[in-house]
Amino acid sequence: PVCVAKSATSRAGIKQLQKANRYLEASRQQTPSLSATWQVRDSISEARRVDSCVPRGPEEGTARTDGGRKNSSPTPAFPFVFLLPLAPALVSLAAIARLAASWSRLLLISELKTALGPLSARDENYCSEACLMRYLEARNWNVSKSRKMLEESLKWRASYRPEDIRWNSTSHEGKIRFLVYVLENAILNLPEGQEKMVWLIDFTGWTMADATPMKTARESTSILQNHYPERLAIAFLFNPPKIFETFYKVVKIFLDPKSLEKVNFVYAKDEESMKLMHRYIDPEVLPVEFGGKNNVVYNHEEYSKLMVKDDVKAASFWADAKTDHANHDTNGTFVPEVTPQSSLVAAKAS
Repeated sequence: PVCVAKSATSRAGIKQLQKANRYLEASRQQTPSLSATWQVRDSISEARRVDSCVPRGPEEGTARTDGGRKNSSPTPAFPFVFLLPLAPALVSLAAIARLAASWSRLLLISELKTALGPLSARDENYCSEACLMRYLEARNWNVSKSRKMLEESLKWRASYRPEDIRWNSTSHEGKIRFLVYVLENAILNLPEGQEKMVWLIDFTGWTMADATPMKTARESTSILQNHYPERLAIAFLFNPPKIFETFYKVVKIFLDPKSLEKVNFVYAKDEESMKLMHRYIDPEVLPVEFGGKNNVVYNHEEYSKLMVKDDVKAASFWADAKTDHANHDTNGTFVPEVTPQSSLVAAKAS
């Protein structure tokens, strides 16, 4: 059926069509690998000529008669637009706008990659298209700010070497390294195409004696926000005691507004908060101690075995970058090269 829109929508829509065509034109030059989708271009070009199908009213600025009285207001040149069926994918102006936005993002990703310049094999391995998109999103799609943020992360990774951390430790430095280790391990096991994760943090039995030192809290949040942007989908703090709220008021000053919006307090006796958590974590796989239906019992020895296997997988992944240190941790422990293993699900032992 013909799609009808008012004057303002038609003008904006035609601008979007023209903008989309420019994106497609530029993208074909910069991204030859995307030529499979170039067939959409002809439909966009045809859509740009939609104004030839639009019935026009009297010329702008001329008077019109309504009930015998003059109306001095100018009549829009496009009182209505009829968007004829052009292609299955282009069924509405909204679809065109989404297509334009998608191509715009592809161009920004290409621009960011160009701005970074030549990269080492290891950095090239890290700076995937999905990675570049996360940094752009974290900096509101500003290429200059995204480049600066990503370059800082590459420097940090070069000195901190998070991919070389292994199953270990306790001190201030050890706690932060363990946090980084858990993040790297979780990223390694994300399903293909998934960039974000859900965090469930158990505060059952927490006291002020367990409170993280301010130095550790500040450094942890800095690492999470600056070097793992847009990795967090949502976080659930499970059963935090009242005293924790005081501690959290101090800690949250280190969090940016976007991160704060993702943090949710969940209480086993609060049905509404539990419903929210169950929207993100299937009760069938959630352990019973967190309000789920899974009777799995945590076995630290079995979990440790899974982590050691993932250490080997991580070494194999980074060995593909052909660096000298991909198979050694920061303490010099050798990790043998092996064929990459299939993904392991830590939840089997957690």
